[in-house]
Amino acid sequence: VIRRRIAVQVLDSLKELRKLRRSLDVLQRDNKESGRASTQSHTAALPSEAKQRRLTELEQGLERARRRVDELWERLQSVVAEERRGRTGTTLFGCRGTLTRCHPHSMYSMLLLADGNATCSKTAPLAECFSGLRTLVLEIAVSTVKMQRCRRMLLHFSADNRDLYEKELCNPPHLNWSPESNVSWLLFELENDLCVRTRQMDVARHMLAEHVDSQHSVTQLNMGEGKTKVIVPLLLLAMADGHTLARLIVLTPLLRMNFNQLVFQLGSLLGRRLVLLPFQRTQLLHSAQVARLLDVVHRCREDGNPVVMVREHILSLRLKLYESAYSSTVGERRPRTQPDGAATSTGVAKLLYELIGCLDSPTRDIVDECDEVLHHRFQLV
Repeated sequence: VIRRRIAVQVLDSLKELRKLRRSLDVLQRDNKESGRASTQSHTAALPSEAKQRRLTELEQGLERARRRVDELWERLQSVVAEERRGRTGTTLFGCRGTLTRCHPHSMYSMLLLADGNATCSKTAPLAECFSGLRTLVLEIAVSTVKMQRCRRMLLHFSADNRDLYEKELCNPPHLNWSPESNVSWLLFELENDLCVRTRQMDVARHMLAEHVDSQHSVTQLNMGEGKTKVIVPLLLLAMADGHTLARLIVLTPLLRMNFNQLVFQLGSLLGRRLVLLPFQRTQLLHSAQVARLLDVVHRCREDGNPVVMVREHILSLRLKLYESAYSSTVGERRPRTQPDGAATSTGVAKLLYELIGCLDSPTRDIVDECDEVLHHRFQLV
């Protein structure tokens, strides 16, 4: 009986294996036919003469965009030269000694100050002096983004990468948002050599609308829609406004990759400092260390610097609070021979409670891969 059962199982396995092989053969044949058809259609759609004509048009468009950017920079340099000749105390290049040369990085960074992001009293007069140049520098930034798009289209078309070329062609910049009112998003495009697509901006605006209404929302996106590379940085730039702490919660295996990518995207021209707050329950804490962490979180909120954490670190921080509170309670019941330890545990517990409260409110959390991060194994019972 046992041999018959084993023989039946082997026969069933062989039948399933034959079915899988037939399915694999059909799939490979379909892929070859579809690849041959797409190659033929691509060749038929773009003959050599039409392709050369399109390539010439793209090169001419890129050259026109470059000339436009050069003309605007020459105009800006002439205005700066007049400012330097004036040498008055209220000019940008006057006796204050704030700027010594007209450099693109300096001019683009000044856009953020003139846009009302200057929280320091030392930079407020500088932003006021720059207000006269804001329109011209903003026009240069928009023209540079368009020039970068022309260059990407030319590169994709020259490399016969039709998918990327059509995506760039079908997504002109700034259709459903205004660069004048969202300077940080414009500089994000300029810094990362990309254009925010219409669908990406619609998703970001939807999530920001929920952020304004203080509602929780879950948004599902397909792979390749730019969720981590585009939408998450846009949300962090908008939510970290100097009053609200923007916190990104990611999976532990993706922590290092996401953190390094955000540092590269937001750290240079935009001047946002990404702060990583790792925490382990086994750490021995003192009041000075927790007070330093609390000061870092306060400065992140005031300066608009996003915080990156993982769920395990948040739970370890809460468990450390419970542990410190329990240690302080037990210490109070002990004899007075060890008053220092009880006092230290009590101080750490109070500071940890304040730190967790600072991280929770006013704070907006962006949870990447929320179906996995919000799994029940990451919850405290």
